[in-house]
Amino acid sequence: MVFFNSHRKCISLFAMIAFAGLLFFWASPAPAAPTVASSEKNPAVGATGSSDEETGFVEEEEAAPVTKKMKKKTPWLLIGAAVVVGAAALYFLVLKKPKYTLTVSLTGATGNPAATEKYKKGTVVSYNYSLQSGYVNLAVKLDGVAVASSGTVTMDKDHTLTVTAVQGAAIQVNSTPTGAKIFLDNVDTGLTTNATVSGVTPGSHTVKLTKSGYYNYSTAVTTTSGQTATVNATLYRDVTGKWSGTTNQGYPMFVNVSGSTVNSYNIKMKLTGGIGTLTLEVTGWGTYSISNGSFTISTTVGTGGSLKITGKFNSAGTALTGTWSCNYLSAWGYFTGSGTYNATKSGSMKQVVRPSAEGVRILEERLN
Repeated sequence: MVFFNSHRKCISLFAMIAFAGLLFFWASPAPAAPTVASSEKNPAVGATGSSDEETGFVEEEEAAPVTKKMKKKTPWLLIGAAVVVGAAALYFLVLKKPKYTLTVSLTGATGNPAATEKYKKGTVVSYNYSLQSGYVNLAVKLDGVAVASSGTVTMDKDHTLTVTAVQGAAIQVNSTPTGAKIFLDNVDTGLTTNATVSGVTPGSHTVKLTKSGYYNYSTAVTTTSGQTATVNATLYRDVTGKWSGTTNQGYPMFVNVSGSTVNSYNIKMKLTGGIGTLTLEVTGWGTYSISNGSFTISTTVGTGGSLKITGKFNSAGTALTGTWSCNYLSAWGYFTGSGTYNATKSGSMKQVVRPSAEGVRILEERLN
């Protein structure tokens, strides 16, 4: 087919020349058919064979040969057949344009053309595709090369349009309380909890919830094609202010909260060592993030010592519970201790003098 299309003019010219030659052959007159010449003498010539001079007779000249023209029948049937063949060759090889095939393959998409069709040479075919409901990642390829989802293709040869999409995933997002705005990969979905986010590309994503008066909630979630993942979130109220409480040892403590961070704290504790008990009071400052109602303070104390305080606010923002632990090296030796605490919101933040951006100050160090 490719050879035929690429040599159409040559084949057409050959067919027309052959057709013209055939007509010329049948239209040419047939050659004359010769007749046999005969000699006639005067009937007076004797049978004895005497000469003309003796008998007085003159022999008549031989007559010129007569040509008899043969009449040839015209082969109208063959001429008619030749005319039909020539006309057909002229139409199919010259006048009629060839058709090319546009092969269309659709997966997870809709649009036109939707099926494989044949088009005349030179036809400009428009195409336009979009995602089916529940599918994502539309990809359109023309002869294996990525193209836009809409455009045109000129039928100068056979072409292939391949349109593919991936079945999307979904995320069911629930929260307590409800009414939180849902962000997927930091993009506002326009939905609020509880709701289902559909048409999600399979893979890893981040879901974030925001609600006025509550801390932002954020979590990672992995989705699978054709399946629904679920996020159940508990939102925590904004707990900005001073939170005061008591450790399991009966000593006072507090943390200052500003927005979503703990920026200062104070805790007094009793540590034990090889030679007795050490009372230590520490004030610290810094920036410790609150995530999903929880925070962790971890810092150094003295030379080679460490202090760790964890905290967890309840979802109503009315209570704070946590743990503490400390290792401390003093002039009297190495001391350690750990415990728990409970605190409630007690008003505005307590001002803490900060000599540096982050650090601790030992307010009391006493060997008991």
